[in-house]
Amino acid sequence: MDNRLVSLQYDTAHAQAEGVNSWANTLRVVYPQIGSLPLKDYKWEVVDGRLRTKYAPIGEGMVNFKTFFQRIKEANLVRPFSLHFEYPLLNEADKNLSVTEKMKKIIPVLNRDVRKIQELWQQS
Repeated sequence: MDNRLVSLQYDTAHAQAEGVNSWANTLRVVYPQIGSLPLKDYKWEVVDGRLRTKYAPIGEGMVNFKTFFQRIKEANLVRPFSLHFEYPLLNEADKNLSVTEKMKKIIPVLNRDVRKIQELWQQS
């Protein structure tokens, strides 16, 4: 299919959580159809005796961003990155804060992930 009309979003957390050892191979297969690259991190956790993914700040989880970025660079794949924040940005005590107070807490968290992505990109 024409990539301008139909493309896929190659999600770092889902790809590596669901394809622990095969994600790099699947990445190569789908290069031509990738339209965007959402960036997020995850950890494994056990809840009620079952293993599940828990989203985490960039660099605090299990996504191998250095290898991921190396593969992107090697393929000369130029696509937009989309930084996803699916982990809690505020704690329970913050829920009653004003919007302005919440933003004062959230913006540094968002900036931290952006800086971490930039650092990992440079290291790859």
